Amino acid sequence: MDKLADCPCCGGKAEYIGRKMFVIQCQACRIRTQEYRSEHAAAQVWNIRNSIAKEAAEYTALQWRFDKLIQENNVLNERIEGLETDREKQKP
Repeated sequence: MDKLADCPCCGGKAEYIGRKMFVIQCQACRIRTQEYRSEHAAAQVWNIRNSIAKEAAEYTALQWRFDKLIQENNVLNERIEGLETDREKQKP
């Protein structure tokens, strides 16, 4: 049997279910794959889905951080512009 990744939704442990057709199901939240003719095929789908979910979460976190950096950059640019304007006003 292939090693199963934890559930992409809740992090719960996954288990094989079936004898002739196989599904992988989370023991905690009960999300499951479709039926497959082999344990290996079901495990591949489960583990790929888990990998995609993790990558999507990482992407979302990076996108959020990028957006925050852009906002911080805009604030700093506004401050610089204000200081430059003040400096211009103080020139004789």
